[in-house]
Amino acid sequence: MKTPKTPQQKKQLSYERDHVVEGCNTDKGTRKSWPRKETRIERKFRRKVAQTVRTVSADTADDMDSAVRSITRQKAKKWGATPLGEAVTDHLQARVEREGRHKALHAHYDAQGITYPSQLRKPRKSK
Repeated sequence: MKTPKTPQQKKQLSYERDHVVEGCNTDKGTRKSWPRKETRIERKFRRKVAQTVRTVSADTADDMDSAVRSITRQKAKKWGATPLGEAVTDHLQARVEREGRHKALHAHYDAQGITYPSQLRKPRKSK
C-alpha cells in the first residue's frame, strides 16, 4: 500500500515530473500549432519545387530532375519542454529583474523631485 504524501511532497514531485512547453501561449497550444508548422514547411517546399519546374525548360528533363532533387525540405523542430520547477524559477528570476529596472527608472524621477511621470507634461493653460 502506498504511503500518503504530504502537500509539500506532492508539490515537489509536481515540480520534478511536470513540464511546460516553451513557445506556446497555452499548455495545449502544441496540438494545433505543431500541425500548422509542419503544413507551412511542406507548403514552402512545394512552392520551391513548383517555381523550379517553371523556370527550368521542359526539354531538359535531366536538368529538371537534378534541380528538383537539389531542393531540401526544412526540418520541423520542436520547442522542447522545461521542467515545471525550472520554469517557475526562471519566471521568478525575470520578475526580480523587472522590478530592478522599474526601481532604476523611478530613481531618476525621484532625483528630480517628480513623484509620477505624468508631472513631466506641461501644465494646462487656463481659459
